[in-house]
Amino acid sequence: MDKIKFEQIKIFLEVAKTLSFTKASENLYISQPTVTKWINRLEDELNIKLFERTSRQVALTEAGEQLFIKWTTLYDAFEMSVRTAQALDQSKSREIKLGILHHFDYEEWVLEMGFDFESSTSDYSLNYSVYNFKELKSKANALDIIFTTDLEAESMQDYNMKIISQMTLYLVVSKKHHLADRKSVSMADVKDETFYIFSPETSPKGIARVKKAFAEKNISPHLVAVDNTASQFVRIIRKNGVAIINKGSAKGYEKDVVVIPFSDLTLKLYHVCLWHKNDHKASTEVFLKFFNEYLEKNR
Repeated sequence: MDKIKFEQIKIFLEVAKTLSFTKASENLYISQPTVTKWINRLEDELNIKLFERTSRQVALTEAGEQLFIKWTTLYDAFEMSVRTAQALDQSKSREIKLGILHHFDYEEWVLEMGFDFESSTSDYSLNYSVYNFKELKSKANALDIIFTTDLEAESMQDYNMKIISQMTLYLVVSKKHHLADRKSVSMADVKDETFYIFSPETSPKGIARVKKAFAEKNISPHLVAVDNTASQFVRIIRKNGVAIINKGSAKGYEKDVVVIPFSDLTLKLYHVCLWHKNDHKASTEVFLKFFNEYLEKNR
């Protein structure tokens, strides 16, 4: 028990979250044999079987599920304690951690803006990480700056928010869909469609805002909840439903889908920047000052 290393806990949490030794190794940038070795050692140290493993799938045991719940809380508390300690020692707060929501047209311009920032100062460096919805929420406490949507910001009351820009939203359909040849669509055109939208677990406010937009046009299409962007596109391609997306979400799926502008969509979504209300580090203040000036120059 006393030989358990913090790295083992980190690896266990990643395998438990992804239920894949391969995915965990990719996310942690280590080899799969290393992941397997550390998990085996952890099970030996604890004398507990943490995972049921077959050639097809990985699943947590009941004991593994309990440790996953408890250790996730402990790991988050550890990250928060480090963050707090760093905030107390301004001289060591030289790295600014940015969390970027994947598939929402952030990566390219945030990197460009970040290059300009680092070119303007030698005092600070930027550490970029790109996450999906769930990952970004779980990592929020360890990040200095978050680039996400106003939809997700609604559930993050401890954060300041700056609106960056309004997103242009599109209808995405399979190339075999009957609307695929349209140059634009109206809300009435899609009133009988099946829409794949993010589940409340993924985006707590998403369904309510989508329903409101449809209600404003007096339509009520069939809504099906999915966990992530990939699930949206798999279902659109295989089951012929539709979704509302920003254009960046379609990257990688261009050969199978078409994105079509709306003529009258009332749903509005915004790119936003978030930072914690209790974050008074000099590094965060310097970055936000530069960021505001950058936005003014590039509007």
